[in-house]
Amino acid sequence: MEEEVRVDLGEPIAAEFVFPWELSSLRDPPIIHPAPDLEEEGLTALFYDSVAWKGKPTKVFAYIGLPKKTDAGKVPGVVLVHGGGGTAFAEWVRVWVQRGYAAIAMDLEGHIPVSKDKQGLRPAHPWSGPERQGIFADFRESLRDQWMYHAVADVLLAHSLLRSFAEVDVQRIGITGISWGGILTSLISGIDPRFAFAIPVYGCGYLFDAGNQYTAAFTAMGDEQDKIRKLWDPSAYLSKARMPMLWVNGLNDTHFPLTIFGGSYEVSKGHQPSTTLSVIPGLKHGHQPGWMPEEIYAFADSMVKGGPKLPRFDGQTRDGRNVSAKVHHAGEGSNAELYYLTETCDWPTASWKNQKAIFETSSGQVRALIPNETKYYFLRLTDDRGLCACTALKQVGGQ
Repeated sequence: MEEEVRVDLGEPIAAEFVFPWELSSLRDPPIIHPAPDLEEEGLTALFYDSVAWKGKPTKVFAYIGLPKKTDAGKVPGVVLVHGGGGTAFAEWVRVWVQRGYAAIAMDLEGHIPVSKDKQGLRPAHPWSGPERQGIFADFRESLRDQWMYHAVADVLLAHSLLRSFAEVDVQRIGITGISWGGILTSLISGIDPRFAFAIPVYGCGYLFDAGNQYTAAFTAMGDEQDKIRKLWDPSAYLSKARMPMLWVNGLNDTHFPLTIFGGSYEVSKGHQPSTTLSVIPGLKHGHQPGWMPEEIYAFADSMVKGGPKLPRFDGQTRDGRNVSAKVHHAGEGSNAELYYLTETCDWPTASWKNQKAIFETSSGQVRALIPNETKYYFLRLTDDRGLCACTALKQVGGQ
């Protein structure tokens, strides 16, 4: 069995916790190599050195953007983690730069951000590391040759690189990731305490309980699945996260059902009460849809720019058919609803119903009466800005 590497991480992570990464070295900014042929207007294109793959050095392509200089001093920052089929999206970097953030987006599969070929692939560069192989399908490879090992290291090095810019306030850098990037963001929230906030979109932990292709992938691992759960599933790391988190998903996501998504949210919220959850009906699965919700930017601004807080729920209870929860940072003009299912089916095709709930502004309580036939439910509140927060999904007959 390959020897595991122990490193002294200090607070807030337990000293006895085992990580496969040499985290202390990943906290130093990597060596960079300009890539002028790939520059986009207003952005810097570069490669940075990363960890070795199968004995050879690797480099990672990235775009970095900085806001225009002002008299306001150092700026906050964000690390952008793409999902399957993605790359270092210049457009995504610009979205954050226009909102006053320094931003870095990197390609985690050894590609450069040019158009895909007829097979739907982007070209690899000469210093690439591994490409993602399905769902942890490279689990039989040496630990340090598996894609997840490299993806995590690449993201941590991107964070360290962004911190090295004099314009950036190192105390105000967050991370957000979409789909597989959300999986990585969830995992990294438990191993990199330097982040000021984390926003997983779609991706989460407990993949082995998803009831879809993720569960099938773990089952196919046979005796190795417990090891891979502990190595790569975010559920092994979420209890170590201490930064505020925003969890964003659609109502009928095709890959990450609200069962495991809500479970991931509840674990992280148990260790950081400022964590919140936004479930957005009609949100499609994809990169551009995944960076569109305004909740993402409102949450980030509230954490590092002094902006108004996003609503968040606490203390969800049920007494028979009566459900209630306390909501914070929601004032006059907020609208509360109960979302519920009266049948069990595939999550992507579930026919959700919703009805008005009672929101008491003075007490901050949201209350609703669930119909007799309800199988699953959650409460949702939309504030006067149109921004939403939700309770975790609950099963009638469950906790």
